[in-house]
Amino acid sequence: MAPGGEGYSGAVETASRPVPEGLIDEALRRLDRGVSDLRRYLASPAGREVRRRVAQVAILGAPLLFRLKFIRAHPVGRLIGLVGGAALVVKMAEALRDWEPIEELAEDLGLKEEDDLR
Repeated sequence: MAPGGEGYSGAVETASRPVPEGLIDEALRRLDRGVSDLRRYLASPAGREVRRRVAQVAILGAPLLFRLKFIRAHPVGRLIGLVGGAALVVKMAEALRDWEPIEELAEDLGLKEEDDLR
């Protein structure tokens, strides 16, 4: 027992686990690789179809989304609805649908000259 009758008899040291040095770097590398893989997929014909479907759902669902009670009940949801949140979602969906990642994909592959794209 401690001198006061209760508690610990000595100082408690906080235990800290060291983070492996390369863990954050490895996570960033994997995230970068995942983003690159996603961009490559979205540039493929199958990815174009996915982009088109997601855009269709967003365009059709945006007006309904901002009519949901829990979105209107939150101050941020009201603000987004006030500034035309449905229109913003529709614009973003149209941009996703119409996005042609050819130039960005060429930069990822190291083809920066316009002659290399042909």
